[in-house]
Amino acid sequence: MINSATVIRCLWLAIRLILWLGFVTSLILTVVTILLVHYSDDSELAKTTILAKMEEETSIYYLDGQERIGSLFSGIHRRYVPLRNVPAHMQNAIIAAEDKNFYLHRGVDFGAVLKAFYDGLISGGKFRRGGS
Repeated sequence: MINSATVIRCLWLAIRLILWLGFVTSLILTVVTILLVHYSDDSELAKTTILAKMEEETSIYYLDGQERIGSLFSGIHRRYVPLRNVPAHMQNAIIAAEDKNFYLHRGVDFGAVLKAFYDGLISGGKFRRGGS
C-alpha cells in the first residue's frame, strides 16, 4: 500500500524534474539564439528587400499609439545608396546617434535589452524603449 507521503514525494520530484528540464531547455535555446544573432551575417541583405522597405510610408503617432499625426517620406525623398558609398564619418555619426556603445557590444547590448524589458514590465506592458 502506498501512503500519501510517498505520493507527495513522487509528485514533488516530478515537478522539480519538469521545472529543471524547462530551465535547461530555455537556457540552451537562449544561448543558441544569442550565438545565431551574434555570429550571423546579414551583410548580404537583398537590395529588393531594402527597396521594398523604402517604399513604405513611415507613420507618426501620438503618445497613445493610436491617433496618427502624419507620415514621413510617403514614396518620396528616398534613394538607395550602397553602404560602400556612404562615407565612414557618416556611418560613424549614425551609429553614435543610435548607440554610443555599439563597438563595445558588437550591436547587441544585452544589458540595455534587459533594462528595456524590465521597464516595460514595470510600466504595465508598455514597451516604449529599445535595447540600445
